[in-house]
Amino acid sequence: MGGYDGFYGPGTGTFLILILTGAARLDIRSASAQTKVINLSSNVSALVTFIIAGNVLYPLGLTAGVCSIAGHYIGAGLVAKDGKKVVRPVVLMVLAILFVTIISGS
Repeated sequence: MGGYDGFYGPGTGTFLILILTGAARLDIRSASAQTKVINLSSNVSALVTFIIAGNVLYPLGLTAGVCSIAGHYIGAGLVAKDGKKVVRPVVLMVLAILFVTIISGS
């Protein structure tokens, strides 16, 4: 997952949730929480690397950060409320869209 996240990135959280619920046998709430910690670590490392290299588009990054926080807040609320009923279909839908996007080269 680290190699995928470092070279490509999109969908890493989704893949982590699937791996943690499937291979590690965590429940969806624990897997989601662990995924957030792993993603945060990866993103902070990438940010430090890009800041050192001087390759940061701050307005774009801040906008993406605000949208990410909003999405995580909504997602965490859905997990806490309905757990598996909501998360699994959304995860599968996101994976399908990601797969189609990657295959089509868009």
